[in-house]
Amino acid sequence: MIEFHPLARDELRQALLWYRAKSTRAAQRFVNQVHQAVVRLAVDPLSYPVIRRGFHYVRVSRFPFVLVYRIRSEKDVFVVAVAHTSRRSGYWKRRK
Repeated sequence: MIEFHPLARDELRQALLWYRAKSTRAAQRFVNQVHQAVVRLAVDPLSYPVIRRGFHYVRVSRFPFVLVYRIRSEKDVFVVAVAHTSRRSGYWKRRK
């Protein structure tokens, strides 16, 4: 199961609104790539790099975003941030 922290959902929503303001096609591509990242994450969460102690990340292809997550158990992943790659690193590390 993949669950999103409420603030991660807000970050995703804000990014989608930004892309939608630019282009509906860009917004749809963004949604599709985030979905693909979630699917890749669900298949093998341990295969992605550790960003900080206990946190991993998976890139959103073609967009400057990563999904930062913790592995709770073999089948339970918690996405703590949908982070723009230019944003201050580690701002999400206190999210539980």
